[in-house]
Amino acid sequence: MRLFADSPVLVRDPVCGMTLDLAHASGRSIGAHTYYFCSAYCRSRFDPDPRRSFVLPPIDRRGMSSREQRRLSRPVDGSLSAALARRNILIAHGWILEAFERFYSDDVIVTWPDGTSLSGKRANRERLHQLLGGLKSFHARVFASSIDVDKDLSSSEWILMLDQQQSGLTTVHRLTEQRWENGRIVEESLRSTRRAKEKSWDMESES
Repeated sequence: MRLFADSPVLVRDPVCGMTLDLAHASGRSIGAHTYYFCSAYCRSRFDPDPRRSFVLPPIDRRGMSSREQRRLSRPVDGSLSAALARRNILIAHGWILEAFERFYSDDVIVTWPDGTSLSGKRANRERLHQLLGGLKSFHARVFASSIDVDKDLSSSEWILMLDQQQSGLTTVHRLTEQRWENGRIVEESLRSTRRAKEKSWDMESES
């Protein structure tokens, strides 16, 4: 029973654990239970096994190259190059939240493409959820990466193919720059330049 008519009913996303207003959540019924999600991304990652409630599901390695699978299977050696490679593999295959949870520190500061800087994992997680919630599909390819081991810095250049619910298909070139501490990203800068906007995208034409 609700004490106040205007008070929101709060539910929890079973994939990422985010608390959200029932009025803005996407529901999915399985048997007698209804699960609620913050975005289509989390909905697609859902595992109804109750033993895995509120944890990120295991990485689905189908579609990954044998080299990528070997990199993810190797023991973590603490090197910057290995951490960057694992992060980029996850993002390239659509495991964006998983990469965020595994490789970003709790007090991370992210400067987004619009110039907004957000401090802390919670604030940046919410921003990421907002972006993912507006996507119908996501494809990413990294074509250049570099690291400075002495300064714990890294950078990667990406081509992102974003099919957005409101603006349609957009191709973006993105430069990401990171500073690391103890295997986690503590600062990141994202810079993007919109390159093309099309009604359709033929993935084969870009291979």
